[in-house]
Amino acid sequence: MNIRAALVGLVLGSQLATALPLAAQATDPPYLSQFPTVERVKKAMVVSDPRETALRQIGALWQLEEILKALSGHREFRGFTPDEQKVLGAYQVAEYYVAKAVDSAFPGPYGEWKKVSDNTPYRYMRTDPRFGVEGVQTWTLLPAAVQDQYYTIIGAERLKNVARARADSIARAEGEARMTRTGPPPGEQPGAPAKDEETRQIRRCVESGRSEIQCMMEGFGKGVMGMVYAVAPGLKTAPVHGIQMSGVYPGPGKFSLDFSGESVTLSCADLVAQSHSYAALVQNDGVRISIDNAPEPIVLMVKGDGVLQGAGSTAIAGQIITGYEHGIRTWSDGRTEPITRPIFANVTRHCTIGTLAATQQSSPLGSMSTAPAAALNFIFGSPDPKAGKPAPVGMRMTGEYGTQAALDLEFKPEGVVVGCRDAVILRPYSVQMQGARAVISVQNGSAPFALTLGTDGSVSGSGAVRVDGRVVTGTAPNGDIAYAPRSGNCTLGSLAPAGAQLSEAEIGANAARASLGQPAAAAGPAPTASLGAAAAALKMPATGAGAVFQLENGLPAAPGLPNPLAGQSFLLLDVPLDKIVTEAGAAQSAGVPATKVLERACTTVAGQADCAKLIKVLHSHEIASLRPDQTGVAQSPELPVGRSYYLFGTAITGGRKYTWHLPLVAKTGWTKVTLGQANSVP
Repeated sequence: MNIRAALVGLVLGSQLATALPLAAQATDPPYLSQFPTVERVKKAMVVSDPRETALRQIGALWQLEEILKALSGHREFRGFTPDEQKVLGAYQVAEYYVAKAVDSAFPGPYGEWKKVSDNTPYRYMRTDPRFGVEGVQTWTLLPAAVQDQYYTIIGAERLKNVARARADSIARAEGEARMTRTGPPPGEQPGAPAKDEETRQIRRCVESGRSEIQCMMEGFGKGVMGMVYAVAPGLKTAPVHGIQMSGVYPGPGKFSLDFSGESVTLSCADLVAQSHSYAALVQNDGVRISIDNAPEPIVLMVKGDGVLQGAGSTAIAGQIITGYEHGIRTWSDGRTEPITRPIFANVTRHCTIGTLAATQQSSPLGSMSTAPAAALNFIFGSPDPKAGKPAPVGMRMTGEYGTQAALDLEFKPEGVVVGCRDAVILRPYSVQMQGARAVISVQNGSAPFALTLGTDGSVSGSGAVRVDGRVVTGTAPNGDIAYAPRSGNCTLGSLAPAGAQLSEAEIGANAARASLGQPAAAAGPAPTASLGAAAAALKMPATGAGAVFQLENGLPAAPGLPNPLAGQSFLLLDVPLDKIVTEAGAAQSAGVPATKVLERACTTVAGQADCAKLIKVLHSHEIASLRPDQTGVAQSPELPVGRSYYLFGTAITGGRKYTWHLPLVAKTGWTKVTLGQANSVP
């Protein structure tokens, strides 16, 4: 290759001609149309030094790939859309040829490296504050909306790192103090550090007989998220409980449903397959599955033999490929090749959804609960044959029921972990319809037991359960973990999802009151609220003499899909957000509402310092934290009357984010607060 030509190409950014801009057609997902072409990226990175130009181009392309991957969410592990693959491929190919050209133009070492392209000064991690803003100004190539979406996702990752570092130092100090006071716990050697919650969870998981790889992945995740929630409780969402589906259910006319736990991939006729959310609801007439779809949700009933029954001909909106664009791509070495891109159109097709039976399991890489372990197994040559196996087809359960202080059931893709205090064991289970009831059959050795899933979300059974498990005792001569038997006996009954505080009778009574437009009974603590730090300064009223706020959803909710407010966190504060921003010393420009100041601070690199101060001040003014239940209702504790409180929280539905910052006047009795579009803030 001619060196002068390579230099000109590097400076002008002309080695790689790209296809037509994505904005010229509909993309999946739509925000891909706002990603820059390779040519635009390369021209934006040009500086006087051609070697630095190449490194900046490589770095910018790499960062754009990381942004796209972060925005894709679970698809980064489950498979990108065709459009995402095309954009990623274009960036990756461009990276390769830029590196090849600069190494050819400037052979030999560069700095401490054997060749120019070995330098990677701009390949920052996604959570690195320098990402997108230092060295290469990647964010200048994307609109603010994409940046906001990215930092909303990546902000939680940044908080994880901060929280984990802080918690590790605290845990070390507490562990040393505990060892000094009491000595090592039973089964640990003198001088060994006390086990933290993460280690305890991993040990419990391994003792149950689950895959060691899966246990390590899940235990680490629980430990990290627990630390994040301690720093920013508002990030915590309600745990998911109940029925999920697994398997591939084909039908006529190229119709197919591929359930992977968290979502379902829908195919119909010539529509491009797309991922949809769904909900499985236990109702008095059986289990009903509702799949998000336009123009109306797809509703299926689960029959006694495990098949799904649809309503016949159903309209399904999606995209088809109507043709292809053709062009020529020119590479840095002068060669050319034809390129082809599909053209999409939005259409509606009708497919017949009748009786659907599962024909195969879903891929283990398709589920967020099994993908990490399955990927590790793939990379390292299957060291653990139990890791990342796909769930059996049909109805499955998710979530934890009961308490680890007594009988505890924790449903996993491969089985259910049955715990009786310290004794745990993994057992196979199945979920089947018996009439209109969903019955969970657990194969517990010689003493199997059955549970019924209720419409209130609890599981119930009768009799005693014996758990014959094992306990870690050390290391065997061959290096494997050594165990000893451990057993326990517990009684079955009604087990609520982990974290619930009301009895079944109280839940039923409160549901009846809600249907009549009345507040929940004062007796017993409400499961949707907890007092915050600022409540300590209040003089709490006598029962029945205070004020109670009940939050209700006023946003549109599709039939059969989760309520937009369900599981969200709302804070009841003793001062407005503007005062919190001032007290934290955060910068607030004229005309910018406090809600935007808080959002920007905690979702951008530049606001990282302000975010930490804002969160600290925010929770010092927290009177109560409210978390709406699955119906979108939350009730505050009983509070002093005659003063104002301030409600702050967000929810996302229909692809739009809603934020509320409402002053509430406390009056004796019950006050209903409906959260809708009209009282949300911009």
